[in-house]
Amino acid sequence: MRPIRLQRVAIIVSLPAVREAIAKARPIIAGFDNRVETVPVSGLGLQGAK
Repeated sequence: MRPIRLQRVAIIVSLPAVREAIAKARPIIAGFDNRVETVPVSGLGLQGAK
């Protein structure tokens, strides 16, 4: 990230509403599994893709 963007992020994260949202989200995020498996069903380069 560029320094200006980092400064903007720091300002936004310092807002009370954002800090509250982060505090609420931390336990939810901590409960996520560390691994997610996906299986592509179609797409560019896959057999059967249109």
